[in-house]
Amino acid sequence: MYRFNSFLLENIKQKVHLTEKRSEIPVGYTCAAVMILLVGYEENLSILLTKRTKTVRDHQNQISFPGGVCEKEDKSLLDTALREAWEEIGVQIPVKHIIGSLKPRKTVTGYFIAPYIAYLENYPEIKPNPKEVVKVLNTPLNWLADKQNYCVKPYKRDGYEIHDVVFYRPCDNEIIWGITARIILDFLDEIKK
Repeated sequence: MYRFNSFLLENIKQKVHLTEKRSEIPVGYTCAAVMILLVGYEENLSILLTKRTKTVRDHQNQISFPGGVCEKEDKSLLDTALREAWEEIGVQIPVKHIIGSLKPRKTVTGYFIAPYIAYLENYPEIKPNPKEVVKVLNTPLNWLADKQNYCVKPYKRDGYEIHDVVFYRPCDNEIIWGITARIILDFLDEIKK
């Protein structure tokens, strides 16, 4: 059952802020933007995540936010996040429902990711793009915030160790980890302030 929790949303709105200042993209990184999309779920809010296909260029079969690489026609990083949400899951997000942004993050795979935060009062009709998305996960915010559901540990990649990688327990038979999990913790830290 989907019900919008306006009290929780108002609390979140007071804690996050929208910054459209274009960040300098570090040399050697590819510019990208993602959308943290909050929707009503029972008495709580949830975040929509996607499982990427095995045919996309990077991060195959991984759980991610709707989002992707900046394109020439994008006027801003926010435009990138909005366009990608439409392309990947068929959801148009009204600009008035954009409530904030988080500090960009660099990935070990060479992306510089700008996260944006938006909400929809009603659960959207989702139309996953089969070339990019296998399925959409409706992940409860209270489950993501529960410290028993995640851990931070080292991870080996291409022969070297990456410290402080976030791994969630399985949710809907999927593992949320890496940069997606780190951005979720950034968001949770921001709304706890």
